[in-house]
Amino acid sequence: MTVSRRLRRQSARTTSGAALALAAASTAPAISMFIVILVALVSYAGAAGPLLLQEARTGTVRAAIDDVAPAERDLTASTRGIATPGPASGSAESVPSGAASAPPEAAFDLPSELAPVWGAPLEQLAQTRAALPEDLRGVLDPPRLVVALDNIAAVPPAGAARPANRVMLTFDPDSPRRTRFVEGVAPDTTAPSITPDETASGVVDAFSIGLSRVAAADLAWPVGESRTMGYPRGIAFKVTLSGIFEAADPDDREWDHVPTGLNPDVVYDGSGSATYYATAYASPGRLSDALVVPDSAASVAWLPLAVDREQGATAASVAAQLRGFASTQVPFAVVVERQQPTGLAFRSSSANAIDAGIGRADAMTAVVSLVAVGPVAVAIVALALTGRMLSTRRVGSVRLARARGGSMPRLAVLLAIEGLILGGIGATIGCLAAAVAPGWGGAASVVIPLLVALTPAVVVPVLTVHAAAQTARSDLGVPATADARRRLVAEASVLVGAAVVVWLVATRATSDGVDPVLTMLPLALAAAGCVFALRLVPLVLSVIERGAPSRSGLVGLLGPARARRDPAVRAAPVLAVVVGIAIALFAVAFSETVRTGIHTSAQAQVGADVRLTAPYLPQDQLERLAGLDGVEATAPVYFDQRVDGEVGGQRVPLVVYVMDVEQLAAVQAGLPTAIALPATLRDRAGDAVPVVASRALASRIGSSTLEIDGTVVDVVSEAPTVSPFGGAESWVLVDRANAERLVRDRFAPSVVLVDVATSASAEEIAEAARAVAGPEASTTTPTDVRDRLRDDPALIAVETGLVASVIAVALLLGFAVGMTLVLGAAARGRMLALLGALGYPRRRELPLVAWEVGPALLLALPVGVGVGLVMPYLVLPSLDLSRFIGAAEQPAVHIGGWLSPVVIGAFLIVAVVAVALATAAASRVSAATTLRSIDEEGSP
Repeated sequence: MTVSRRLRRQSARTTSGAALALAAASTAPAISMFIVILVALVSYAGAAGPLLLQEARTGTVRAAIDDVAPAERDLTASTRGIATPGPASGSAESVPSGAASAPPEAAFDLPSELAPVWGAPLEQLAQTRAALPEDLRGVLDPPRLVVALDNIAAVPPAGAARPANRVMLTFDPDSPRRTRFVEGVAPDTTAPSITPDETASGVVDAFSIGLSRVAAADLAWPVGESRTMGYPRGIAFKVTLSGIFEAADPDDREWDHVPTGLNPDVVYDGSGSATYYATAYASPGRLSDALVVPDSAASVAWLPLAVDREQGATAASVAAQLRGFASTQVPFAVVVERQQPTGLAFRSSSANAIDAGIGRADAMTAVVSLVAVGPVAVAIVALALTGRMLSTRRVGSVRLARARGGSMPRLAVLLAIEGLILGGIGATIGCLAAAVAPGWGGAASVVIPLLVALTPAVVVPVLTVHAAAQTARSDLGVPATADARRRLVAEASVLVGAAVVVWLVATRATSDGVDPVLTMLPLALAAAGCVFALRLVPLVLSVIERGAPSRSGLVGLLGPARARRDPAVRAAPVLAVVVGIAIALFAVAFSETVRTGIHTSAQAQVGADVRLTAPYLPQDQLERLAGLDGVEATAPVYFDQRVDGEVGGQRVPLVVYVMDVEQLAAVQAGLPTAIALPATLRDRAGDAVPVVASRALASRIGSSTLEIDGTVVDVVSEAPTVSPFGGAESWVLVDRANAERLVRDRFAPSVVLVDVATSASAEEIAEAARAVAGPEASTTTPTDVRDRLRDDPALIAVETGLVASVIAVALLLGFAVGMTLVLGAAARGRMLALLGALGYPRRRELPLVAWEVGPALLLALPVGVGVGLVMPYLVLPSLDLSRFIGAAEQPAVHIGGWLSPVVIGAFLIVAVVAVALATAAASRVSAATTLRSIDEEGSP
């Protein structure tokens, strides 16, 4: 035989084998359709999941960045001196190879009349941005730049009484876009240039300026009035208010970079006298005229961070690149005389915010992955159950092929191809549907579809070949010795594996991301529970059977006998019950733990019913706050100062908060999160100053001693790291009576904790408090904090995933029960046909059908409850839930109280309904139909 003939014959055999597999796949359309549909549904969920998680991750990171004020979020830098005016060169000499370069006036929409002045400095910044790594550059908008002269008192004409002030004369090329003049006119851009000779001759009629409506009112500066601003070296400018403006968009985040641009700051001295700090805008086209005072100016540049372009997939890279860029000094041309140019060092708080968002997203992914494993496992077992249905249709054909000398390996390959065709069709449909909506999530979207697509290819040949090789009946509940041995080994492996997983989880530290061992814990516990439930079924049935003779009725005799037959097929519904109840109880425990943690954290962060923050609260305002109707008590933070402590010879930065501990105790009376305030806090007798320390600081102190400016500090109590007094993590609270021993004795309250009477509304008191403290004041209530934490995209994604998992398992339970009863159709048909011939009423067949799955599911119910009650105590301490609740410490585990029995009852109802529907459908199959199918398929 020639080589070519051999190749043709081999090709024909291969083609014939594939055609046979394809033909076989179409011979049982109902079962094949079941497999395709189940694979498609699971594939769709598996393919869509990674993208949904990625979107939730992106939303979480964006929310974390968005919580940061724009001035701290954007990359911001400043340097002394005036940015060197000039037009853009348009050259790309300083742009690295491959980096983009564009005229800054185009990127920044710089007006043509400003390009000759601001083009050069903005071009330098544009080149700096172009040289950044791609991920970081992609989330940064074109650069911004302002030049601001130092805060100088604007002295009114002689004899005019005006409030004390400090005015920052500012040149901003973006100010014409952001302002709308409502009185007077915009600053003049055509005034003659200022020369050094003019500055030496006295007061120079220098600039016309614009002020916001609020600033003009606070400074009592009418349009047309001129004031004098004296700078070092005897230079004095006469500035004239030409117009008053309002913000074109008050929500434009660019205003945050010039905080006094719209609303002046008010600073009070120890006597309560106010000084207003305001920003006055000169024409940006006259930047060159400010060169006469180069040492009294600063150039401030920033690269706005576009939150809506941040992606979860590149967030870690962006954070790393932000830190790398912050560690470099960027050259920047400025005009300065008596100081050395330092360049620009850009800083941003976004890196820390991104890290926090990534941490919450990692915790989200860990929880979702953990609860997704159970439903996927149940889906695979249910798919294997469906594959067994198909294998029963192939047993007769395989036995015939073997009897005629067919090769068993080749038959197994043909069966595997048949299963692969069905699984491949279902996986393709699921993946295509996921690609349409919600979209494709990359390589991760292929994992679950590939797994479920291969399941029929493995299950169908293995079960078919095994069944074809059997000569004894396997449905009598008495397995062969070899099968019993294999089952015992498999069950022992499951129990040992579960014990190892539990031990590893119990002995490991908290996980920040997806922990494979922790992810396998729910499945390991559920598998062990399934083993126990299936082993308990024969024991319970034996007890029932022994008592059956004492009872009348055929059901009591045949029911237990039917229930013990072919226990392997009940693994899927039993696993579905155990996993479903366990995940439902875990979902309740997770939600209750996080809810309680958020409630506690919100109360601890606010520290009272209302927390009021303002730039300064003089004594009269404090008294008015305390006298508001519905206010029980108030506790001001009289002073806070950042100091350097010393612990074991090492410098420890911290913040000292000064309060009256009696007032604080009155405000926090009855609160579960009240800070422990020992009476010794007011003790002045000892050398050491008694304080309350944050847990973060206390853990750093340990057994050492803390000193502040040489004074020994005695930590008499500890409090949560996150406090209502301020944002510091390392802090101490000292009573006002001991304050002068640690900080300057100064009265400058800016935070007040307010206790609201039970008959009053916290929201109404908060509104009244803001009215007392002025427009710059803000209030926070525990409800505000709770709402913000509950709106976290990561937490919403976790809760959605928990609900989706419970629903998926409930649906799979119904599917598994139905498939279990269908698999028993042949044996049940023989029994019902015989009973019918003996005159047994068909209407009484339903209880006999229910016996096939009822006992196993009823025994699985308490096992699932046990697994569900154990899981929270093993899993939740291993997850970093502090990221969800906005606290530094892990929350205590809460099972859920009355909600757990409700969930158990709801799942029991679902199981009962599933069994009832499947039983009713199975019992409606006529005896003739069943016997005909037995004749067609053969009996196992």
